[in-house]
Amino acid sequence: MPGEKEYAGKGVSYCAVCDGAFFKGEVLAVVGVEMPQSEEADYLTRYATKVYIVHRRDRLRASKILQEPRSRTPKIEMIWNKQVVEITGTSAVSITSSSRHGRESVPTSCSGVFISSGFKPNTGLVEGHSNTTRALYFLTDDRMMTSIPGLFVAATCAAADTSRSQPPSADATTAAIASRSISRR
Repeated sequence: MPGEKEYAGKGVSYCAVCDGAFFKGEVLAVVGVEMPQSEEADYLTRYATKVYIVHRRDRLRASKILQEPRSRTPKIEMIWNKQVVEITGTSAVSITSSSRHGRESVPTSCSGVFISSGFKPNTGLVEGHSNTTRALYFLTDDRMMTSIPGLFVAATCAAADTSRSQPPSADATTAAIASRSISRR
């Protein structure tokens, strides 16, 4: 969107965990895809005095568990039926209604904009050589090995398996141990 590249690193960020602490005591806006948007906004309440979620619809479709933190904290305020169309600087986000009936600047005292557009796994290096999901996440066995013998993956490149409830760091540990046992053969 216009203004995004110009203000990247100067008020525009893509990672609440990475950059949230730089905005301690500030007012922020989060825009983007619903599920990561809710998570980012919730995380930013640790630092910000106010977090606006700019959402293009009149309601959220995210799972109830992701909506709970938003409903529990007065620091998060929803801006419904709006889309960001331009970032005009670190003090304003220019938005328009989803029905495209006009422009307004909301919030005017915003110090930072977090763009949360979801994730695309960086699996292109072996694209077409390993089994993946439709979204291009690697399919793995219980040792985190892909369909390519000796290629192990973890964290954001591995497909989420609902039967496995361990954090990405545990996946990485599993992959490291498994790869070490294969290299000793």
